[in-house]
Amino acid sequence: MVQVEPVVLTHASIRARLMGRPILARVLSCLLFLCDAWDLHEVVVDELSNRPKPPTTVWGSYAPRVEFALWLCAAIMENQQLPNDHFLPDDEFGVFFFSDDLVSVELIMAIEELLGISIETDEVEEWFSWPLVNVIDQILDMAALKKHWPPSVG
Repeated sequence: MVQVEPVVLTHASIRARLMGRPILARVLSCLLFLCDAWDLHEVVVDELSNRPKPPTTVWGSYAPRVEFALWLCAAIMENQQLPNDHFLPDDEFGVFFFSDDLVSVELIMAIEELLGISIETDEVEEWFSWPLVNVIDQILDMAALKKHWPPSVG
């Protein structure tokens, strides 16, 4: 059996996938005012459902980074009601935020509480176009500067 490489989830890969849909399906979803969030959620759920669980080594060999990456992936899965946490380091952080702003704020607040840091809204907005691994590194750098790293994330 040939193993298919998982697609890295970015806004560009999702747009390409949506463009492959029949035109009627795209028009109907937009007419129902569900165009952006619903389509994004549908594609992300479909991709994650078909994606095998990546080994923890995809996050590197630095134990605190791996630990935080696994915690964050599980938190995003729960926060956004996704079928699993089979995220890849190069997945775009912003593709996982398609529900209302309050749900996203709750996730950021959980990160702040866990690490004892404060994250500005402007920073989070900038992260939406970054690969997930870069966001993880940025958050860990912020925590290290505040001397709140490494915590026990278990």
